[in-house]
This record gives sequence, structure tokens and C-alpha cells, in this order.
Amino acid sequence: MARAVMRFHPFRINIWDPHYPYEDEQDLDVRRREVIEIIDESPVQRWVVVVAAAGFFTDAYHLFAVNTVLPMISFVYWGGWDEKGLGIPDNILTALLCATLAGSMVGNVLFGVLGDFLGRKKTYLYLLLIILWGTLGLAASGDGSNSSMSLVGWLFFWRFAMGVGIGGDYPLSATITSEFAPRRYRSRMLAWLFFMQPFGQFFASVVAAVVTTSFQSRMQCQYIGYSESSEDLRAVDRSWRLIVGIGGLPAIFAMIIRLQIPESPRYTLDVLLAGGKALDDTKSYYLAVEGDNIPTEGGVNPRRGGVTRRNTHEGRQGAQRQSRPRKLRPTFEEWWSGFKTYFITEGNLIHLAGTMVAWGLLDAAFYGLGLSSSGTIQKLWDGDSTAMSSILTPSNATCPATPTGTGPTVYSTLKGNAWHPMVVVSLPALLGGMAMIYVIQHSRPVKVQSLFFGVLAILFFVVGGLFQVLFNNGQGNQHWGLVALYWFCQFFFNMGPNATTFIIPAEQFKTQYRCTAHGLSAAVGKFGSIVGQLIIGFSGANSPSSEKLWYIFLIFGLFMLLGVIVTQLTVPDSRDATGESMSLEELAQGQPHMRTLRKRRSQKTAEPQWWNRWHTLPLDPAYRMEAGAGQRQ
Repeated sequence: MARAVMRFHPFRINIWDPHYPYEDEQDLDVRRREVIEIIDESPVQRWVVVVAAAGFFTDAYHLFAVNTVLPMISFVYWGGWDEKGLGIPDNILTALLCATLAGSMVGNVLFGVLGDFLGRKKTYLYLLLIILWGTLGLAASGDGSNSSMSLVGWLFFWRFAMGVGIGGDYPLSATITSEFAPRRYRSRMLAWLFFMQPFGQFFASVVAAVVTTSFQSRMQCQYIGYSESSEDLRAVDRSWRLIVGIGGLPAIFAMIIRLQIPESPRYTLDVLLAGGKALDDTKSYYLAVEGDNIPTEGGVNPRRGGVTRRNTHEGRQGAQRQSRPRKLRPTFEEWWSGFKTYFITEGNLIHLAGTMVAWGLLDAAFYGLGLSSSGTIQKLWDGDSTAMSSILTPSNATCPATPTGTGPTVYSTLKGNAWHPMVVVSLPALLGGMAMIYVIQHSRPVKVQSLFFGVLAILFFVVGGLFQVLFNNGQGNQHWGLVALYWFCQFFFNMGPNATTFIIPAEQFKTQYRCTAHGLSAAVGKFGSIVGQLIIGFSGANSPSSEKLWYIFLIFGLFMLLGVIVTQLTVPDSRDATGESMSLEELAQGQPHMRTLRKRRSQKTAEPQWWNRWHTLPLDPAYRMEAGAGQRQ
């Protein structure tokens, strides 16, 4: 049995596929078994995780840096803060928050389809170029001479463009990691990849705190009594541009290292039908030695059976045996026909709908509270809905050289805006992500998702029910109870469904449609996040002077409860009856194969299966051997 060893791969600049000769169906299946055997016998692919995580870290940084950037932009261009907390009008604030999310939704679908149609690797460079382009454009945004340009228009455009790149990275990073991962380490590698989201969120808060501290001496003006000629305005303007610009550095790093992995061997096999190229890439990358005793015919492990060829069109099957070399890539009509057959005719749409709806329900609450956390955390931290409006009312007086009075300075407030979310949001998210890496090794992702949807529902109902009691306008210290409850909400988000909604779609569906399915699931998630932002924005619940936050938690609690129901009824599992991960090839067979296994299981045992429609699949090796053989016919 070949044992593979991971190494730092040489720099690869040829990101375009060469022309491959067609191969006989039998030869292709032999090479498929060899490739899967090599991958599954390899150790944890840390370098694959690093490559995918570099871009995912960049995505998270830009998504959550907005919490510290928007208050700075408000100070510079909208005259500071008003009685609601920010000088930006509510409609503009909501639009800027939704711009990246809307762009992400477009990128999820667009690059999900391109990842399946053109290849995983080809789209990598495009994504990072878009993110880098959006970063530079956003950092250089302004209103021109004498307001000759629209600042809001440029901010919205660049945030949207950046979102397209960020959204496209979700399905590609997840799919690449899943398809390169050994079966037994797949869920853990995906959990490590997703850990980059809370880490990027935490890093954005750290960068904001460091940048703000570096300009401390120039931010000593008090909010009560500043003018536009103040040095504070220049310091704050430089700060937010620097915070945004720093996010371009990991994008450049990711762009370089992402060229160092080959195309996904499974994509080369199942879409390009180039078994020889896939085997060469696999042996080169995993350092499998030529001539090792890898089983090629008969005796194949049923967990590593071949992929069904039902959706490969007859014309392509006939052409496959020709000897003349040419690219074997399906036309869009062929791809779309196969997509409809797999999801509609074969009944796999129920699984896709489950991953989509579950992600949408989760993101409505996660981003609804997360992207608005500067206002929400300030409210909970102060425990007072009136203190902010009394000290943040600006005037046109000139800021004195030496601040006087009792009001906060620009520096002290912006520092709190960076540190408070770090403690209440980023830190529990980090700890929750670490816990998920451990939990996912020992638990079914679908059960973890269902369980923590329920835990979050209970927490949200408790926060909503106790909000008026604990949030008492600064009298006493009861408001710290709300801070603690909010802390645990962020912890269980990342220990549960925030990670599993990302992991589960990456382990399901056929190679030909896996990237698209993950992108569609993520797109519905981003649609849910926009809904959450609209709920928060138009209710004004996160404004310091508002007391409406309690019913927002109750609404999101209902969303979490619906998440439990959707997960139980529609979301598929990726583990067998013993809790071990099944191969991507077996999971790709979808509903027809699962119905066959459940039917034979029910004929063999009297155990009722009505409660377990999608979970705990049977483990009879004979069934799996027969099913694997059926795929290759």
C-alpha cells in the first residue's frame, strides 16, 4: 500500500490545462481507483489547507473589518456621530453593509459554476485579482475635488466588487480542500479551513486596534467641540484607509501560493476524463512511488469505488475512445442537462435545498448581529441607551489643543470600538472554531448542526426574554449578563452551524456539480445575511438610543428553531453507521444509491427507519461492493 508524504510543492505558473488524449473507459476506472487509493492513504494535507486558508482568511478580514472602518468613515465624511450613534444615514449604512454581501451572493453562484465548468484552479487567480483590485479601489475612495464624485457610490461599488471575489472563494476553497483531503481527515481539514473566518475576524480587530493606537497622539480631540480643520480628521481618514489596505497583503500571499497546487485530481478524472494526467499529478503531489502495490483491478475498497458515469453523454463516451488529443470539457448545454438530471430527475434537490435553507437561516442571524456588532456591542457594553447620545453630539467649535471637559476623545472611542468587539465577538468565535476542529473528528456534522441550532435558539430566546430586565439604562451591573449571553451566542455559532453549513455541502454531490452546489448554498446564506441586515437596519435596533434589540433576538431565535427542523428533515449526513466518513465517490451517488441501501437495510432488519431518512446509512460491505461495481458498468 502506498504511503504518501506531503511536501512543499515547487512553484507552478502554468495554470492552464494542456490538451489531454481520450482514454478508454476501463483504463479511466483503473486510474480512478489508483488516484483515490493514493489520496486516501496519505496523511493530513496541511499545505492544501494553508493554500485554501490564505484566501479564506483574506475574505474574513474584509468582511468584518467594516465594523471598525464604518465608524471612522462616519467621523470623517458625515461629521461624526449623531444621537443614533453614527452620522451615516440609516439607508446609506444599510446599503454599505449589504454591498459586500450582495457581491458575495453573485460571486458564490458565478464562480461556483465556473469552478465546475472551467476548473477549480483556473478560477483561483481571478478571485484574488478581484479581491486585490477591490481592496486598492476601496482604500483610495474619495469624493474628489469639491465633491465632484459620489463617495457613497464609490464605496458601494468597491465593496460590491470585493464581495464578488470573496463570494467566489467560498465554493472553490471548500471544494479544493474536500477533493484533496484523505477521507478520514476530510471534515477536520474543512474545519481548519473554516477556522480562518474567526481568525480573520480577530485579526481585523487587532489591526484596527494597532492602527488606532499608532495615531493616538493625533486623535485627542473630544467629540464635543471639533472642527473639520482638526488633525483628528486626517488621522482617522488615514487609519481606515490603512486598515483596508493591509487586507491586500494576505491576498498577494494567497495569489502566490495558490499556484503551487495542481488541478484537483477528481476534477481531472470526472470532468476532463484525463486519468493519466490525474494519476501523474496525484503521484507528483503526494509523492507516491511508481510501482507501489496499489490495487488496480478487483478487490477495490468499496469506500473508494468509482464515480457514476450516468451523466456523461453518449457523444462524449464515444469520443472518449478516440486517440486524437483534444480537450474533453463538456459544453454548457451538456453540463446543464446533467445538472438537471442529477438534482431533479434523481431527487438530489432535497439535499441541495436543505443545505441552502439551513445556511440562509444561520447567516440571517450571524451576519445580522455580526456586521452590526459595533452598535450592538456598544449598547450592551454600556448598558445605557441614553449615555451615547448625550456625549456624541458634535458641534462646530474648534477642538482645543488640550482637551477639556469629561467627554471621550476620538481615540478613546475608536479604541473601544476596536477592543470591545474583539473581546465579545472575535474571542468567543476563535474559541468556538477551535472547539469545532475537535468536535468534528468525533461527531456527525449533521448532528452537530442540529444540536447547536437548538442551543442558539434557546440562547436567543433567553436574551430576548431577559433583555428588558438586564438592560436597565446603566443602573447596576446587570447588563454584563447580556454581554455574557452574547459571548456564548458567538461561541456556539462557530462551534456549530456557522462551520457545519460550510462543511456539509463540500462533502456532498458529484464532482461535476459540487462547486456549484456549494456556491448555491453559500449564496442563499448571503441572501439570508442581507435579510438580517435589513431587519437590523430598518428597525434601528443597533442604535445606542434604541431599545428594540430584544425582539430582534426573538426573531433570530425563531430562525434557529427553523434551522433545527430543516437540518433534521433535509440535510444529508456524510458518515456511515459507525461514524466514519464516507468517500466522496459514494456520497456523490446521491438519492438513488441511498434509497437502495435503506430499502435493503429495511428488508434485513425490523428496525424502524422513518426517523432517519437521511442519516446513519447502513454499513453492509456487500452492499457497498455491489454498488461500487454498478457504477463502473
